[in-house]
Amino acid sequence: TSLPSPDYSPQDPASGIPESHSALRAEIHLEQPELDAVAENSLETKNGAELPFLLDFDTLPRVVCEVRDDFSSPLPIVESDLSSSTTTSPSQNQRIRGNFLKGCKWSPDGLCALTNSEDNCLRVFEVPARFLNHSGQEPQSGESEQSICPLKSVLNMKEAETVFDFCWYPLMNSRSPETCCLASSCRDHPIHVWDAFTGKIRATYRAYDNADEITSAFSLAFTRNGKKLFAGYKHSIRVFDTERAGRDSELRKTISKSMQGIRGIISTIAFTVEESNYYALGGYAGKACIYSEHNGKVELTFKSKEHRPGITQIQFTPDSTYLLCGGRKSSEILMWDVRAAREPVASFHRSCTTNQRLSFDIDTTGRYLITGSDDQSVLVYDMSSPEEKPDPVCTLSSHKDCVNGVSFHPYAPIFATTSGQRKFALPLPTDQLRGANEMNDSDSDDDFPDEISEENSLFVWKISTTSPTNEFCDSEILETLNKV
Repeated sequence: TSLPSPDYSPQDPASGIPESHSALRAEIHLEQPELDAVAENSLETKNGAELPFLLDFDTLPRVVCEVRDDFSSPLPIVESDLSSSTTTSPSQNQRIRGNFLKGCKWSPDGLCALTNSEDNCLRVFEVPARFLNHSGQEPQSGESEQSICPLKSVLNMKEAETVFDFCWYPLMNSRSPETCCLASSCRDHPIHVWDAFTGKIRATYRAYDNADEITSAFSLAFTRNGKKLFAGYKHSIRVFDTERAGRDSELRKTISKSMQGIRGIISTIAFTVEESNYYALGGYAGKACIYSEHNGKVELTFKSKEHRPGITQIQFTPDSTYLLCGGRKSSEILMWDVRAAREPVASFHRSCTTNQRLSFDIDTTGRYLITGSDDQSVLVYDMSSPEEKPDPVCTLSSHKDCVNGVSFHPYAPIFATTSGQRKFALPLPTDQLRGANEMNDSDSDDDFPDEISEENSLFVWKISTTSPTNEFCDSEILETLNKV
């Protein structure tokens, strides 16, 4: 591997790996060798290859796993006497906000999911192997078909400040502990590479400004081969060699002297799936550009009035032919053809009325697009539709709050979603206060509601499948998935 080695011996699983990390410990003991073959097959499908099944959204997906307790936290409200002649400033009236999630990502080997939340904590969750089976395996004894399996985090990694971005090492495989790591960036701190077994920091990558002070990365992305780590900053990106932790990096300006490119904060980075020499950047300036990895020059520019408030996510389709862009305060996800970048070829509607980052994802085959929405719904689109503005093929409404994170599993017919948003305690309307005081027959100083409803949860959804109609299906892959 090209990453710094872990501080424990892979041949000695008891030398620092937590006992609670059961599934990954089992991988070191090689008790489930089939999972390694499944992971290898999943890497082959990342280039848009066929899966041994077809996703069927005619039947609504159902929730099979959920996480609530790990993210639930009280939302205390500090009472304030607004009847006083002195105006209370927001700093004096300390309203403590509750915890909420900020996204989720499946590990490249598909055995666990990673979440980020407002409490600056990265959590790893393991999904039972029976849910990775596409053949509709029967529930275990004592479980009904509609029962929901509760999950608990097996690993927590606490950052000191707000987490800006996080990503898995692309070659991560639980059978090789040295590859099991992830990167995160947070405010006023260097980039951290965490060990996914122990939860300890394995390496740091630092960038400094003109005053020789550490500057924070706003976005992160590994190259497909894992040899380099790209980090987005203001007006520039830095390229770190994963073999050399520290401050050594290559600085690349994202705006040229002729004003081509992206100025301001680089909020998202994406690489083409196949090993080409191009990468895409998006920024809060409302533009997305494709750059050459050889010389860092701008090759293509994508700009639309729809994303003027800022682009928060970009992603290539598995064949690298199309680039999808989503933005804050934007109700459309735009799909651009990189071969003709004059106008978007399609747009997919979602509700996004705030600056919160709402993510989307594309399935392994490149056919389906899934996106969160701040109207509490999950939308699934068929990108093979010839319509310029297609209707969703599936709308899910099990969440009770804004859906901010979605992620397709790399090879199994499941996907994960996360919900939650920042909420503030606002004073009750005057008529409600008057009515409450009359009912209590007393002068109440409580001008704020007693509770604020919130849902901060992680859901894992099971998708119905059908048999493929062609002969491309590999019987060995099908048999391996059935063994899981």
